[in-house]
Amino acid sequence: MDVGLDGVHDSDVLAWAARERRVVVTRDVNTMIGFAWDRIRDGLPMLGLIAIRPSVPIARAIDEVVLLALAGEEGDLEGQVVYVSLAE
Repeated sequence: MDVGLDGVHDSDVLAWAARERRVVVTRDVNTMIGFAWDRIRDGLPMLGLIAIRPSVPIARAIDEVVLLALAGEEGDLEGQVVYVSLAE
């Protein structure tokens, strides 16, 4: 489902995700992570950010994101940045 965030600034994507109570999954390890840490530092809500390293094959990334979703409970990633691949 397209929610109209294409081309939207990273900080606005994170603000939207917080309002919608969603975890963000990104391959943008250059800028998105910094904005996520800014939100955490500023005490702003963030349900979590899953950062997929560019070197991780997409199939493996999907498997690990699914594992995080199935093994956890709502709120487990709140205020955290988690990197995929978990094995690296």
